[in-house]
Amino acid sequence: AKGLRDSMMIKLAYQLCLRSSSVVSLSMSDIDLKERQITVIQKRLRDKRTLTIPKILSGELEAWIKFRGRWQGPLFPSINRLGEAKGRLSERDFLEIINSAGTRANVANMSVNRLRHTSITSAIVRARAANLPIEAVKDFTGHKDIRRLFWYQTRLENNREEIAGLVGSGF
Repeated sequence: AKGLRDSMMIKLAYQLCLRSSSVVSLSMSDIDLKERQITVIQKRLRDKRTLTIPKILSGELEAWIKFRGRWQGPLFPSINRLGEAKGRLSERDFLEIINSAGTRANVANMSVNRLRHTSITSAIVRARAANLPIEAVKDFTGHKDIRRLFWYQTRLENNREEIAGLVGSGF
């Protein structure tokens, strides 16, 4: 039960560029599988925004909900040693899930923020490849200020130059 739940939480966080607070605050009432939509709470519980669940993820989310049960309450409940759902997971619980997944994948210092940063960087790269404006990424990631995305872009460009230098040093 925990493995399926944890995997679904990580996939949702990554594929939708969600903050930890958005993931742990999800409830069954936030999911519309027919329309493939999910309503998430923005940073610091200020706003809500509705996102489209990617097709590849909607089947897995439906499987999790079928396993979890369709009762109202947290989408990702805390599960005790007996496998029983007991309330909502905390952000700290999610951090431990991410850290454990990172350890299993041999990724040092994995964190919720690092997962989100990787997701946002990937979104920028893919948006560029599809000729989408940076504003589309801003809207998708829930950033209020586009300047934050420029920070990601700059880091991406700096890393590319560094990596190209490392690759080129072999010649």
